[in-house]
Parts: sequence; C-alpha cells; structure tokens
Amino acid sequence: MEALREMHKEKFLKMSVQDRANALFAACNLEPKSVLLLTIKKGTPYAQADLVDTIRKRYNLDAVPFGEQGLFSYLKHTLAPISMVVEGTKLVDGKYIAAYTTDLGRNYGDAVCLRALLLGDFLEIPLTKLLGSTATTGKIRHGYTVAKVIEYLCNQDSEHRVTDIVSSTGIKESVVSTTAEQLVSIGLARYSGIEPYTYVKGSGGGYVVAVLQDNGKLEMYRADKDALRKDVGLYSTKFHLWGAIESALDLGYANIECNALARDLGINERTASELINRLVDLGVYKFAVFGGGKQSACSITDYGRYAYETLFGPVLKISENPQSQEAIIAFNSVLKIDEARLITLVGKALKRYSSVKVSHTSHQKEELQDAVKLTLRISGSFMRPKEVKERLPGNIPQRSKETTRRILSNLHKGGEIEKAGFWHWDGAGRLSRTQDVYYRIFQPIVAIKEVA
Repeated sequence: MEALREMHKEKFLKMSVQDRANALFAACNLEPKSVLLLTIKKGTPYAQADLVDTIRKRYNLDAVPFGEQGLFSYLKHTLAPISMVVEGTKLVDGKYIAAYTTDLGRNYGDAVCLRALLLGDFLEIPLTKLLGSTATTGKIRHGYTVAKVIEYLCNQDSEHRVTDIVSSTGIKESVVSTTAEQLVSIGLARYSGIEPYTYVKGSGGGYVVAVLQDNGKLEMYRADKDALRKDVGLYSTKFHLWGAIESALDLGYANIECNALARDLGINERTASELINRLVDLGVYKFAVFGGGKQSACSITDYGRYAYETLFGPVLKISENPQSQEAIIAFNSVLKIDEARLITLVGKALKRYSSVKVSHTSHQKEELQDAVKLTLRISGSFMRPKEVKERLPGNIPQRSKETTRRILSNLHKGGEIEKAGFWHWDGAGRLSRTQDVYYRIFQPIVAIKEVA
C-alpha cells in the first residue's frame, strides 16, 4: 500500500502546473465530493456500503442528498484518477472497500475541499457555478481558467478588456469571454463600457474585424507550412481547410472582414469565419471593434478578491510549489476550523446542493414530459409506452421505458392524454383485451358544416 501511495504522489508531481490545479479543482467542484474527501481518513479502509452512514453520523445529518453508488462513482471516476484516493479491493468478509486516502488527499485534498465549501458558503452559491463540471472538455479545464482570469484581474489596478486578459494569460479568447461573463453573473467581476480603438474607417458601429497583430508570425507561417499545420492542430484537431488558410495568409490583410475574405477566396462566410478564428488562435490576428460601438472592460469586485484569497490563489500557489513544506503548511492553515463551524458548514453546503439537484431534476422531468406530448401529437394515433420511448429525440435524458410509462400515466391522470386498451382474437378464437395500454393526445372535435 505504501508503494502505491508513492506511485500516486509521483504521478501528481509529474503533472504540469495547469493539470495539478485542475486536479485539485476537480476534487471539490461538487458539495458531496468535497464532504466525502474531507470525511475519509488516511490509511483507513472504507466499505462502499458504509460511506453514506459515515458522512451522516460524522456531521449529525438526518439524511443526505446522495446514495452510496453516487459516492462510489466520485471515488472511482474523479478522486482515484487524480490520485486523491487509492481505489480499494475486496476484504475477506466480502465487503467492497471503496478507497484509502493517499498522502496527496491529506496534504492537498482536505484543504482544497474545505476552502471550496467556505467560499460557497460566503457567496451562497453552488460549487458548480464556481468550478464547472469535471466533464468539461477542452485544452484548458474550467477551474484553472477561472483561477488565471481572477488572478489577472486581482493584479490590475484598472479595468481591462478581454483581449488584454488573453494576451497576458495565453488562454483562448472565446474561453476568456465565457469565463468573464460567468464571473460577472456570480458577482466576482463587473463589466463597464469603454470606447474602443477605431482600427479602420467604415460604417456599421460595433462591427468585429480581425486586425493584424504579429507580422513576424504571418511571414513565418507563410514560409513554414509544417509549423502552420502543427500549431493549428493545437487548437482544432478536426481542421482541414489547409489550402484556404494558406491562401488567407498569402493575402496579407492588415484587417480581415469575414465577408471580404469569403469574397476574395470564393468561399462561404461560415468557412471564412472558421479561418479567421484559427488565425486569431495562432496570434497572427486579434479581434477588434470599430465604428463607434462600445467594448466591455472587466474588473474584479471585493467578492472576487475574497474568492482569490480563499480558493483560487492558494490552489495556483500550491500547484506551482507542490513539494514546498512552507506552501503545504500555508495551504492547510484553513483546516484549523472549529468543529461546530465545520458541521454547520457541511449541513448548509449539502442543502445548497440538494436545492440545485431538485431544480435540475424538475427541469429534466418537464423536458421529458414535453417531448412525450410532442411525440404523441406528431403521431396522432394510439401508441404503446415502448413506441413512445423509441420515438423520443435522442438528446432527451432518462429515456427508459419505465420513466416514459410513468410520464404517460401522470399525463393521463392530469387529463392531458387519453388511454385505451384494444380487443383482439386470441389463439383460442376468443375475443380478449390486450394487456398493453395505449395512449394518444386528445383529438380535437371538428365541427362539420353541412353543405346545402
């Protein structure tokens, strides 16, 4: 077991700063996950069947908004892959041991989870609004992006445009824009309008163009097609418009407008837009606004500074110096928390999680219910639950036959649809009623006008 812990520690230390930060943020982006990691102790084996009761008793909870399977899923699919726990094994008595906590879980995991819970409590928002989902895909994961944007804003005395943040952090402009909007929506940053630079003459206030930013890169990519393909591949593995992007570079525009590029290359505007985005990704061009519109500038709020001091700043620092004892001690200083305060904190965190979960479940139920009614309306005839389920759109969650049957039953009880059984001749030549129940939307009664 000791050798296994060392292996996990080595794996964590070999990660990049960005990956280490994202691993820590992934450990605390949900309240149940944070509470789970805070609860299990180093070197103590925990049976899967005992996880829920362990948490409930530890924090004096009557009930918890999750089950043992959900907790085990966090252990197996999030905490074990990022080395916070060692996935367990079987005991002689047959109980499945969910996990042992690693040294990493103790040195970093406890503190990051508690810091996240404290910040969520202060802001009174669920942790997913701060850190997103661990299912987030892309070159830069959500937690690290938020941390770098907040860090940049905290270190500035004035307002800054998205393009300024992009230049400093190296994060893709569209990602920075989305992150800035999210920070504003939860009160960690604020927007204000500033007059933009006027890059070219023309009409159309607020029109976006791509402006030449680095002529050296332009000439380099013109001469070295291999470097062009390699660097574009860092941002888009599915890009295939190589001839078009080479032609765009050869045009050598000082300012690129989408419709002008489409016209000059004989392509549609959607393709031209993709080319421009790739050239901006490469740093050859940058987006700008001209024509008298206003461009938003972003600045940090007091809540944002608190968020940086409590969670995002400490995570970035420990990710940069993971073996520094001084850094580890500073990171773990938050663990000196009163027991009564911790119990209250956990209880409030799980209530916030539960309210968000109920809201999400309610939305999913409404979405499925609407899809069922639409399917019946399109059919116009009686359908069995199985047939309804098979015709539901593929993007609808929880599309099981039993769930569909329950939705149909509720719709019938509410008077929105009608139900019927049918008679048929059975094998013995007798008239029998089918066991299957059929449903359809109530058909409108059409008044027939008599023809004289």
